[in-house]
Amino acid sequence: MRKPRDHSVWIAAALMVAATGARGRKWETSIPEEGHMTKSGLAIFAAGTALMASTMVASAATSGTCSRLSDTEYAVSTPGQSQTADTINWTNADDGGRITLNLKKAGCAIVTFAGGADDPYGAGMLLRVVIDDSAPCSPDSTVFVANSTAFDDRSMTFVCDNIPAGSHSVQVQFHPGFPQTVYLNGTTLTVHHN
Repeated sequence: MRKPRDHSVWIAAALMVAATGARGRKWETSIPEEGHMTKSGLAIFAAGTALMASTMVASAATSGTCSRLSDTEYAVSTPGQSQTADTINWTNADDGGRITLNLKKAGCAIVTFAGGADDPYGAGMLLRVVIDDSAPCSPDSTVFVANSTAFDDRSMTFVCDNIPAGSHSVQVQFHPGFPQTVYLNGTTLTVHHN
C-alpha cells in the first residue's frame, strides 16, 4: 500500500490565499521533494483553492451583545454513525445537525457545533450554520478541518443575529474544498437563544 502524501503545505497555502486575499499576487512556498503534486493533483488543488477562496468573504471583525439567553436546545448525532459530503455543494448535517427553536421575541442565538471531523484526501472541510435553510450565521463559513487523516475533535461557535420572533430551523452544513469525501462523526449541536 502506498503511503498517502501529506498535502498540509498545499492546504495551508490555500488557507493563506483565502484568508489574505492574495489571489493574483506572486507568492512562493518551499515544499520538500516528496510533497510535489502531479499536474492533475495541482489542477484539483487550484480548483479547490478557488472554491474555498470564493466561499470565504473577507470582512472586518465585529462584536456585539446577545443577551438574555434563557433557552438552550441541543442535538447529538447517532453514536458511531458517520456523515459524509463529497461534492462542493453545501450538504446538511442531518444526524444531530438540525434544531428547531422558538423565539419568544426577535433576537439572536449562539450556536456551537462540535465533533469528530476527518479529511483523509486533503480536500479540507468548510462548515457553516444557516437559519431557515438560507441565512448564514457569522462567520458565514469557516475551514473546520484541513488535511486530517483521523477523526479529530473540533469545535466552532457561530452568532446568528436579527432572528425574528417565531419558529426557526438552525442547520449545520458542510462540504469539502474540492470533490473528495469528508466525514463528520460524534457531533453535538448546541443553540443558546432568547
